[in-house]
Amino acid sequence: MIGSVENVNRSNLEAGFYVNAVVNVVPRVRQFVRQVNATLVKVYDPTLEIDFVSPVPEDIEAKLRAASAGVNTWWTIDEVRDMYGEDPLPEGLGEHIIITGKGAPVSLEDVLANDSPAAKPKPQDPEDPDGDGDDDLTEDPSNKSLEGKQSIKKP
Repeated sequence: MIGSVENVNRSNLEAGFYVNAVVNVVPRVRQFVRQVNATLVKVYDPTLEIDFVSPVPEDIEAKLRAASAGVNTWWTIDEVRDMYGEDPLPEGLGEHIIITGKGAPVSLEDVLANDSPAAKPKPQDPEDPDGDGDDDLTEDPSNKSLEGKQSIKKP
C-alpha cells in the first residue's frame, strides 16, 4: 500500500484514501463498536445497539452510471432523485417510468398533453365467445371437424 510512486495524481490520492479506509479504519471502528456494545450498552439496555456510518467513500461515478442507465428503465425519476437526496418532482411527475417509441425524443410536457384514456375492449358476446359467428351454446365440442389439422406422427 505504501510505496514509491513516480507519477502522483488525484486518482492515486483517492485510491490511497479508499484502501486506508477499507484496510485500517473500518476494522478498528467495527471492533471498537463491538466492544462498546458488549461492555457498556448491553449492561444498561440490552435492546439497544450502537452502529457506525462507514467512512469508506462511495464510488460516485459508478452511482451516476447506474442512475443514468436505470432512469426510465427500471427506476422512476423520483427514485433516482431520492438516491441523491433530492425531493420528488411536484404533482407526481416523476412517479412513472416514461418510455418513448421509435427512439424519438419527447418532453414530459408532450407526454402529459397526449395523455388519452385507454381504448375500451370490445365486449364479448356471451353466446359466441370465440367470435366465429356461430352459436357456441348449442355446439357439441366433441363433433368438431378435423379439417386443416395435421396429425403428428412419432417416429
